[in-house]
Amino acid sequence: MEDLTIETVYASSMLHKIGEFYLRANLVNDKKKAYELYKEKCNIESQDKIPYEVMSAYFSEKLNINGVQREYIEGILGHCDTSEFLPMLVSLGDKLSTGKSEDVDKMNKKQTSQELRNLVSILSSVVLEKAQNQRTRYKKVVRATQPEELLEESEDQQTLTESYKQLWEEFEKALSLRKEVSISQLYYIMREFTSNIPSSNISSKPSVSLFSHSSTSAAISAALYRQLEELESSERMGMVKRLVEAVGANEPDKQRDSILDEKIFCLLKADISGIQNFIYNIATENALMALKGRSFYVNYLLDTIAWKMLKEEGLYEPNLMYSGGGHFYMILPAKSAEKLGKYQEWVDNIMYKAHQLQLSVLLEVEPFSPRDLIENNFGTIFDNVSKKLKLKKYRKYETFVKSGEIFKPKDNPVRRCSYCGREISIHEYENGECKFCDSFSNLGTKLAKSGYIIFKRAKPYDSTINNVGDIFKSIGFEIEFTDNPKDEELIFALDKMKYDPYEVTYYAKTASYYYRKHGLTLASLEDIAKKAEGIQRWGILRGDVDNLGKIFRTGLSRDSKSDGGSISKISTLSFEMELIFTVYLEKMIEKDYPECVIVYSGGDDFFILGPWSDLLELAKDIRDMLDKFSGNNPNVTVSMAIEIAPADKYPIYGTATDCGESLDEAKEYRRNDKEKDAICVLGTPIGWEEFEKFNNLSYKLEKVIKNNVSRRILQLIYIADELYKEAQENKSIFKSWRFEYYIGRLKQSTRRDQQEAIDEIIRDILETRKSLYKYAALSARWVELMTR
Repeated sequence: MEDLTIETVYASSMLHKIGEFYLRANLVNDKKKAYELYKEKCNIESQDKIPYEVMSAYFSEKLNINGVQREYIEGILGHCDTSEFLPMLVSLGDKLSTGKSEDVDKMNKKQTSQELRNLVSILSSVVLEKAQNQRTRYKKVVRATQPEELLEESEDQQTLTESYKQLWEEFEKALSLRKEVSISQLYYIMREFTSNIPSSNISSKPSVSLFSHSSTSAAISAALYRQLEELESSERMGMVKRLVEAVGANEPDKQRDSILDEKIFCLLKADISGIQNFIYNIATENALMALKGRSFYVNYLLDTIAWKMLKEEGLYEPNLMYSGGGHFYMILPAKSAEKLGKYQEWVDNIMYKAHQLQLSVLLEVEPFSPRDLIENNFGTIFDNVSKKLKLKKYRKYETFVKSGEIFKPKDNPVRRCSYCGREISIHEYENGECKFCDSFSNLGTKLAKSGYIIFKRAKPYDSTINNVGDIFKSIGFEIEFTDNPKDEELIFALDKMKYDPYEVTYYAKTASYYYRKHGLTLASLEDIAKKAEGIQRWGILRGDVDNLGKIFRTGLSRDSKSDGGSISKISTLSFEMELIFTVYLEKMIEKDYPECVIVYSGGDDFFILGPWSDLLELAKDIRDMLDKFSGNNPNVTVSMAIEIAPADKYPIYGTATDCGESLDEAKEYRRNDKEKDAICVLGTPIGWEEFEKFNNLSYKLEKVIKNNVSRRILQLIYIADELYKEAQENKSIFKSWRFEYYIGRLKQSTRRDQQEAIDEIIRDILETRKSLYKYAALSARWVELMTR
């Protein structure tokens, strides 16, 4: 082990099952060559019975991976070998990533483990309380960023073989175009080409992707390697052997299995506190660019902190299990928990210099054992570290509080920016400027006008922070924008539509689509407001997936004795959510709602600004998209809220805050046996099961008014709503006849072809002679704004 590099551990673990993919492509000549090369060494009976490990090794022989030693081939070939250190590490990563084999189920009698299968969309298999009427959905064998219609059934063998062959050839090309591949590049290439294919065919409905299994296997193997590296050789080897024996045993043995309870690993979580105030508290002028710049900054602030910490720990991207939505999770060796205070102090120092108390990044860890992985209890580990971090939010900047730094008097308490609170120069003060705030707007403009962004590692900058670039430099990265792809380790396509895995590392996670006036000039808030139908205002749509924490904790397991799914299942779900709310959502916006702008969209939430009149249909389309991936799974729901700006130059902060409060109302909306799963429209929550009737009534009302029916019909609905509420309060009879009388008079002055349409509206509103449809006034209000 003294001479073993961490890159060798990663390469062995990440590629140990790539042969599964290779075999599915059914490249006969390649199988023949692999058989001839390894038949004696691996005792292979025939070309038809070639193991996937051999195909993995045969493929890996062709690769030139930076920092990787020849031993990694042996790690791939012998990952079930219990005599050599590297194969045992790979084997442990493989088995601990899988946990309890819940993807093994009873196959149809006509099915075999050699048959090819489509990957199940993991959202369609989520169960929170009990299995309901969700329908399984299957993914096509395509790249991760190529959204396709999901399938109701797995495809036939011939179609699957052709699809696997095409995808394999694309995957092989992406690697062969690079003379030397880094572990980071290998990670992103596998992320793109192996996220929509199953890790194995042992289940009739496989739900774990090959990418998620391979990356979590590598993360576990690498963390274990780092945890043991300082031990004596004999002690290290003995511990790994004990782990292999305990993990692979069929019968329990208290003495042997005690090693499974040792806290060998830890989960580190980072969380940004103060996001809402930071992103939305901006000047109205050039607001969209400021929003874009700040949203990008929040995302990549966390990523660069994570990359820097991984570098310090001697680890790579597979150990960054998830990053998005204002937090990240990282799998580390248990000994790394001792450095938590050092890392927190380092982050605090940068954040305080940049933002004082406005924005902070908090870190916390939770140790865990191999048994937690075997028993599929990783969801509980997620929950525990989140609870710790929640408590830590009450002790932000503890280092500076203890030192008294934050209580020191400011040099000039008057001459400060009204948005970020930083001291500004006399020139800035007199001109109403702030160079620090302006740097985020400038960042947004560069993001809109550039094709690619490069993150270059650099010596950390330890000086005054004057702009957003200085913050990244303080972490240890310099940012460069370019319109031409370059051979860089971390270069990301800003436009997801132009992402080419043969040229760049990956796509940038933040939304890159911008509404351009006349297709050229970047639009302003006023430009967006002018695109609205009816009253010319912009609006905000915010949304958040319901019960996502609970889904991670308990929704991925079919075993009632288990707290949750395996770590590889959790990873599969995390990436599927990222794809839905980054790639697929952005492509929908660009295609169907081009005047809207995604301010941010992360792992489970989103914030969209656009013409207010587009937002209701957009909300429905987003919910339909989630339903498509989940197979209309009633356990996977999303709540949303819509608010309209009072004026086109109204501060975004005010409308965003109102929309956030409305989203809370949607989350708290309870009716019958349901909760959440709602949309709050202009302050009124509507269950999604109630939405169709509301939307239909709004459509009918809008149609009759556009056909010259008097707008007085809207006023009559308002009056009827007031009368109904008054009757309910007084426990008296609702006098619906008064409403019908005035509607009858209105019909007399209406064209005959519209009278039937009015009758239909009345039937929708008067559910009985004693009750009024509860969203009648809201429909009238929406239509009033649409037709003003």
